[in-house]
Amino acid sequence: MASNYQDFYTQQFKPHPIPWFRDVQAAALTKFREHNFPSGRDERWRYFSPKILHELNIALPVSSPTPNFFAKNAGAINLVFLNGHFVKEHSDLGSLPKGLVIRAFPEIEQDATITATLRELTDQFANLDDDLFTHMNLAFCGQGVYIEVAEKTRIPMPIELQYFHTGALISSQPRVMIEIGERASVDILENSVSSLPTAYGVNRLTDIYLHPRGKLVYSVHQREGAEAVHLGRTRIVQKGRSTVNAFAFSMGAKASRNQIDIYLKGRKATTTLNGLYLAGTGQIVEHETNVFHMAPACVSDQLYKGIILSSGKGTFRGLVKVFKDAQQTQAKQLNKNLLLGDRAEVNTLPRLEIEADDVKCTHGATIGRFGEEELFYFLSRAISRKQAVNMLCQGFAADLLSRLVCPFSKSRVLQILESQIKHLNIEI
Repeated sequence: MASNYQDFYTQQFKPHPIPWFRDVQAAALTKFREHNFPSGRDERWRYFSPKILHELNIALPVSSPTPNFFAKNAGAINLVFLNGHFVKEHSDLGSLPKGLVIRAFPEIEQDATITATLRELTDQFANLDDDLFTHMNLAFCGQGVYIEVAEKTRIPMPIELQYFHTGALISSQPRVMIEIGERASVDILENSVSSLPTAYGVNRLTDIYLHPRGKLVYSVHQREGAEAVHLGRTRIVQKGRSTVNAFAFSMGAKASRNQIDIYLKGRKATTTLNGLYLAGTGQIVEHETNVFHMAPACVSDQLYKGIILSSGKGTFRGLVKVFKDAQQTQAKQLNKNLLLGDRAEVNTLPRLEIEADDVKCTHGATIGRFGEEELFYFLSRAISRKQAVNMLCQGFAADLLSRLVCPFSKSRVLQILESQIKHLNIEI
């Protein structure tokens, strides 16, 4: 039975401009209305507080004049989204490298080849799972974007997707589909950022398909406004011998949830997932990873770290599932957390499900607390409380950041981390 939340959004439903996508949209809308709304009894949502989602009965954005405040990043191909809609005129589409195709959804129907490809990709992801907010994005997304990297193409500069928000009381639904051809290679960064002090919502969905031997370096950064609610999800399908190196970074929003799902569907596919999350006073920050080993001889390696300060709350939820036919799997998963403050809270839930018998799988979690004894060590050496916390956080994150292979993403995170920790309200 649909909740008031689902009824509220259904009333704002508008058919998509692409005729064939309307069928996808209609099916998603039906599932959205039929799906049970998350509650505190749902394991996946028990630490997030679904009450926050219920409070977010806010309008979907409509077309409005585009402000001229976008900060272009030199050395990258910038793709700009405003309130969830792709803004072509502020994106770098003028002289794309050979082998790179970028199309806004409304333009796709003009190209029969791309339309057929996108429909096929949509089918690949259609039945992967049953998730309320995935259905919501598919039903209500507006002007999304499709990115294709042709086979045997190396894109020489990173592609940055920038998500900006300009108005309070809106709920944006950014939608991105990416196809990476056989033996192709690309670096992609998704960056959600805002300084809005008022409430708004984001429900991002990105689907990525890697053909055999494709290579992807992927980063997703979340730095939303202080009253925002951010839900971000990335689904990646990998075929044989493809490689993914991913990094997720979260430190903004009143409440945020970042989810990365990996489907290893080809022999000897490899994926590396790294994540860093910071939760300050009153913030809720969650990260979820799901790695599905569905083919033999695949490798996955995960390291996520959380820094929880004052009264912040962090959660890591990680699943590695090895299917019966996925023999010779190698999978590692580790989550480490640092608590700075007596009221800081963290929940860590690594999990293995193994149906094969020839595997090497490990998982683990650690939680450490920084208290008065440790603080005294720094103070006795004329190091201030602020400096001590800064040094500790930098050291805690150092080995994780050393694993990042995209210099563009790494340098930005280092700058943000150093700057933001200095301004956090720390209660130790």
